[in-house]
Amino acid sequence: MLKTFHLTGYTTSKGGSVVGFNLNIQAIDAKQAHAVLLSAFAEIGCSLTHIIKVNETDKGASHA
Repeated sequence: MLKTFHLTGYTTSKGGSVVGFNLNIQAIDAKQAHAVLLSAFAEIGCSLTHIIKVNETDKGASHA
């Protein structure tokens, strides 16, 4: 059964710009949601992804 994970954070683009995100990702567990997030941003050339909140809980800008 899929759960919805609400992720808030920011990532860095190839050009060095910081891009904020506020996404809902459906996944089996938090580990899969994390993998989906990293894969999606890697496909568009972003790196240094930081997750600030998961399901409205502060994560202290942890590196993804």
